[in-house]
Amino acid sequence: MSTAEFADVLGVKRETLSRIDNDRKLPSYKTLSRYLDLLDMELDAVAQKGDSSKASIPDYPEVCLQLGEALEDGREKEGLSLRQLEEHTGISYSQLSRLTRGQFKGGKQVEIKYLDGNREFDNDTLAWFTHPMLDYLSEIGGFRRDLGRRGF
Repeated sequence: MSTAEFADVLGVKRETLSRIDNDRKLPSYKTLSRYLDLLDMELDAVAQKGDSSKASIPDYPEVCLQLGEALEDGREKEGLSLRQLEEHTGISYSQLSRLTRGQFKGGKQVEIKYLDGNREFDNDTLAWFTHPMLDYLSEIGGFRRDLGRRGF
C-alpha cells in the first residue's frame, strides 16, 4: 500500500502521515488508534514508558477523549471544517482543535459533573459541552450525555 493510500485509509492527509512518521507531529488519540488497528498492533509494541527529553503527552480522561471524538465525528457528518465551526461558535480554531482531540479537563466550553463527590475523573464522571452547537455536534457524533460516554 502506498503512503497516500495508507493516509487515505487512516483518514488523514499524506502530509500529516509523513509528519507523524518523521516525529514532527504527534497523532491524535483517534488517529493513533486507527493507525495501530490498521497495523494490527498494540500500543505497547510501539511505545514504552520512560524518560524523554520531549515533554510528555498529558493524560486526558477517557470521557474527554470520547467527547472530543464525538464532536469531531459530528462535525464531519455535518460537513463543517474547523474554520467554519469557529465562525459559527466564536470559539478559536486552536481551542476547537484541542476540544476535538479531547485535550481538556474542564474549561468554559465543558461542564463536568462528579457523581461520587470527589473531584477526580473516574467512571462516575460526566462531561458535556456547554455551547449548544458543540453539544449538538457531539450528540450527532454518538455522545450520550446521560451515559457520559459514546453510545456505540
